[in-house]
Amino acid sequence: MLYFVGLGLSGVESITLEALKALKGCKTVYLERYTNPSAPSAKELAEFLGRDVVEVSREFVEDGRRILREAKEADVAVACSGDPMVATTHQELRVRATKEGVDTKIIHGTSIVGCIAGELGLHQYKFGKTVTVTASPPTHSTVLDTVYWNLLRGLHTLLLVEWQPNRTLTPNEALKMLMDADEEARLGIFNPNLFTIVAARLCQRNQLIKAGLLKDLLHLDYGEPPYSIVIPADLHFTEAEALEALFKSECSNVNNTQYAKSKANVLVPRYVEKTRATLKKVREMLATKELKLNTSDLLENVDCYSSDALRFLNEGKTELAILSIGYAEGLLDSLRFIGLVEVPW
Repeated sequence: MLYFVGLGLSGVESITLEALKALKGCKTVYLERYTNPSAPSAKELAEFLGRDVVEVSREFVEDGRRILREAKEADVAVACSGDPMVATTHQELRVRATKEGVDTKIIHGTSIVGCIAGELGLHQYKFGKTVTVTASPPTHSTVLDTVYWNLLRGLHTLLLVEWQPNRTLTPNEALKMLMDADEEARLGIFNPNLFTIVAARLCQRNQLIKAGLLKDLLHLDYGEPPYSIVIPADLHFTEAEALEALFKSECSNVNNTQYAKSKANVLVPRYVEKTRATLKKVREMLATKELKLNTSDLLENVDCYSSDALRFLNEGKTELAILSIGYAEGLLDSLRFIGLVEVPW
């Protein structure tokens, strides 16, 4: 049998009775603490359990061959802080074990994903996709996209700040990196007035939670990791009351969704402006030519489709808005295709 055991978020104190029984009963206990520096050490866990515990690397668990080989002969446990199935590495190992005929059992523990809403006073069902912030610039676009789409849907975003044994990424660094990436992407989400929540060492005795405008959180000292960041969308009045009561933060007017403008809301007005400017130039060019073909109806339709695009956009019918401005541009281009005029886009 292969056990996946979650140790929770508060060291050995958060180990459940079910987890305790399994860890004591297994022939071998492997401890993986790669993603969380606050997880109990092998020595601490061994003293608590009264037995040997072997600390292993992430690579050891990812390889998994020794674990699976031993689990075919005896009970083996892979223990980690939080909940074991939050990690895709453990999910993959469980699938491999099942395919190789090894029985598995999951013993869940409290995790950041499950606890963050309750600790902050936010509604669990209002959280969207979770994403990890790393020091690697190529991953920042993924974070921006996740926050962007969550805000468009009115959902909060949980950002897990990556921790590695040889590199601590602080919330200050993570937020500054995202501000720089946002400036390059020109989204306008990670701006100085974005309402932000930073949580350090969640569910531990020395946990720290700060809520406020991003510009006011950039220079605070958050102490030791692990860290999490939450970007709320619009707040339900009970969420705002909770944040104000728990963290003394003014939240009555918080609505970060205002910073997430849909691509249609950004692009359609820009395309309409460009199309109308081009339409004006085309009319001036055609006025100087003797034409056998009457283009007045075509040009009138370009103008109508442009107006329709803005009307549909204001009505929230973004697909129709995009189609309408596409028709307008297509009609203008048709004049170029038949050689009547070179459309000056």
